[in-house]
Amino acid sequence: MIIQKVQDKDKLTVKMSGHIDTNTVPEFEKEIRLDGIKNLILDFKEVDYISSAGLGALILFQKQMD
Repeated sequence: MIIQKVQDKDKLTVKMSGHIDTNTVPEFEKEIRLDGIKNLILDFKEVDYISSAGLGALILFQKQMD
């Protein structure tokens, strides 16, 4: 998985490619820090596969943003 981040003040755009699965979720969660972020944009255009572990990470991000 490759992660590219662009932060503009309180807006974070994250572009990912590859797989988001059990092997890559720890890196995914580590790379995306939401401290001070009010707008989160996740670009999945280049993502080939998301496992249930990846979906769990997305739910965690959603809860943090709420």
